[in-house]
Amino acid sequence: HMTRRLSREWHTTVTDVTARYAQINLQGPRSRELLQRLTHVDMTHFAFRTAKEIDIGIARALCVRITYVGELGYELYIPSEQATYVSDRIVETGPELDLKHAGLKALGSLRMEKGYRDYGHDLDNTDTIVDAGLSFTCDFDKDGGFIGMEHVQAQKALVKENGGPSRRMAQVLV
Repeated sequence: HMTRRLSREWHTTVTDVTARYAQINLQGPRSRELLQRLTHVDMTHFAFRTAKEIDIGIARALCVRITYVGELGYELYIPSEQATYVSDRIVETGPELDLKHAGLKALGSLRMEKGYRDYGHDLDNTDTIVDAGLSFTCDFDKDGGFIGMEHVQAQKALVKENGGPSRRMAQVLV
């Protein structure tokens, strides 16, 4: 879709760089403090959903302030050849701040507790944004709209006409 759409308007190429980067999550109430000890960038004014490059020693990382666990958190995207170096710096700095390693299953359970949806786990390409309860994320007043806006508006109207959605995602405490 991106290649088809962009190449009509500009001379562009789309390249998959997934294998060029490693990703490390720093999540929790002291994640900012830990990162601040590793970088020269002032992390105190790093707003939610901000993405910018930071230094971690000799490495450069794309740092995104985002969380799926309901706590302060960051995702670091690091060139693969520098990932071990960055991980080692984090582990060396972490004990003073009570760093604990957590696997993806632990992050997933926290995400579920928070009610955050994850594509590939809770949602897939058979779910619509309205079915998932995420249409609040759409900017219907955006100049020029967005791809699929008419479909989303029609689905929202149908849900309203039917008195509510035909299905709904819900968290259940067992």
